[in-house]
Amino acid sequence: MGKVFSLKESVTVPFGSFDKCLMTQDFTPIKPDAVEHKLYAPGVGNVHDTGFTLDMPANGSGVGLTEAPRGALGHWVKVASGKISNYQIITPTCWNASPLDAN
Repeated sequence: MGKVFSLKESVTVPFGSFDKCLMTQDFTPIKPDAVEHKLYAPGVGNVHDTGFTLDMPANGSGVGLTEAPRGALGHWVKVASGKISNYQIITPTCWNASPLDAN
């Protein structure tokens, strides 16, 4: 999720200085105190972001399902000992091209 935070920021980065930059504030309801700011320079695009990290749970699992232009898109993840132990994505192409059940 995000919102416009400012329209008149200035920033200096290794490849130049920019004025009148758009600053956005991005956040997630999963961890409300994790906030990221991005700066976009006119005619250039994204020139800087602060980045944020989310804490990885010690153990758990998650599923994400959504509708894509060609069909269903699914993500499955398992976390063990603070690391991703299994991740699977099923794309619309996989669903559409899979063989039909004999029954």
